[in-house]
Amino acid sequence: MFQNGVPVDVKLLWKSWDDGSEFAVYHPPSGQTHLLDALSAWVVQLLQVDSLSEKAIADRIVQEFGLELEAAQVDRYLENLLPRLRQLGLVAESV
Repeated sequence: MFQNGVPVDVKLLWKSWDDGSEFAVYHPPSGQTHLLDALSAWVVQLLQVDSLSEKAIADRIVQEFGLELEAAQVDRYLENLLPRLRQLGLVAESV
């Protein structure tokens, strides 16, 4: 099973807007700053603490936000989000 997490050698720097709807995250290894919505930022921050499978992330989203979404909707969201976060270097996949 694959796990997702933030590489341990990467210290991300965060800035949020007052209403918490958007976050800027600076990725020191690339020198790039990325703009994330609140849920995407929450996922990255979750993965800074613990490496989790996609299923475990989906379960935590539903648990944390009490979303009335079907599991398939959350799965589709993560299927799009996680590869994008990997491409940006904010999340890495491990076995």
